[in-house]
Amino acid sequence: MAGFIGQESVHGQQHRLLNEKLIDMGYPIAWWDSKKFNDWVKRLEERLPARLPLAVTAAAEHFTAVLAERTLGEEEIQAIPGELQVWNVLNWHAVEELEHKSVAFDVFRTVAGGTERMRRSGERPGEWCK
Repeated sequence: MAGFIGQESVHGQQHRLLNEKLIDMGYPIAWWDSKKFNDWVKRLEERLPARLPLAVTAAAEHFTAVLAERTLGEEEIQAIPGELQVWNVLNWHAVEELEHKSVAFDVFRTVAGGTERMRRSGERPGEWCK
């Protein structure tokens, strides 16, 4: 777990640097790190069942792991023209995502007491987060 936390710290630092560069290049992503957006997320999290943000994180980690496997494993994707520096960051990010692809889900299963409730309530998405 300590390794995951450290890795996520570096990940966050790298994302902030990348986001700053993208903003400097004119990409409209400044809202993502705005106080207004972050305050909205905090208010939303205060109203949600405690397990739901963890479940969303686990789902996002799964999704990014699928994208990472695809990015690294498909010659067609790796052959897309682009700057070497951009590809280095993209591939580093993909490897980093694969290294911890199940950590959030493992934590969720521990907190939720397994996956039986998720399986039983599969027809009612989100029911197991309560």
